Amino acid sequence: MEEDLKNTIEEVDNVPTVIKKIKKEVCTEQYQLISIDGRSGSGKTMLSTEITQQLNIEHINLDDDDYLKKKQDEFVDAIKYGSLLSKIEVARKENKPILIEGICIIKILERIKVIPTFKIYVKKTIVGGFWLDGTDYDYTIPLENTLQRLEEELKKITEITSKIDKEDISENCTKEGITIETLRYHYEYHPDLEADLIYTRESIT
Repeated sequence: MEEDLKNTIEEVDNVPTVIKKIKKEVCTEQYQLISIDGRSGSGKTMLSTEITQQLNIEHINLDDDDYLKKKQDEFVDAIKYGSLLSKIEVARKENKPILIEGICIIKILERIKVIPTFKIYVKKTIVGGFWLDGTDYDYTIPLENTLQRLEEELKKITEITSKIDKEDISENCTKEGITIETLRYHYEYHPDLEADLIYTRESIT
């Protein structure tokens, strides 16, 4: 897939400008579905909250208990699709916009045959613009190679945290399962390349 096939807007850590661009691209007076994607911890919820509060639109966080079954090893299979689809159908009937955030969001919406109107992808970077997840999501490296490296890293982490109760590590899906699932999703869907807008959040951590 060629990155220049998509005319993607990129905005660096400027939420007001992101909201202005959403207003320009999305009609907030009728049903529209905004999706916000990105790796766990990238800042999806922070951005989603800002957008929905300022635009006064419905906000669905797929991590919420209403939409996610607990104690699963994967995210996509743990979604409560009936609840999600019902909420989307209400927005359609009321002709109101809705925002949905979560990892693997395009794959999840695809399962219920829903196409987002406007796709946002959130990247977490350090000062200087280095994408913290960029090494994992370098599509020039074969998936099998990256999987092998990640599995080795996760094994070491698991050994270190083996004395900690699993519920203290993850309330819902396990970190190991989420990391691998998110990696496979990126290689299959390239959500960072297919987004309509990339929001880059600078972090000091």
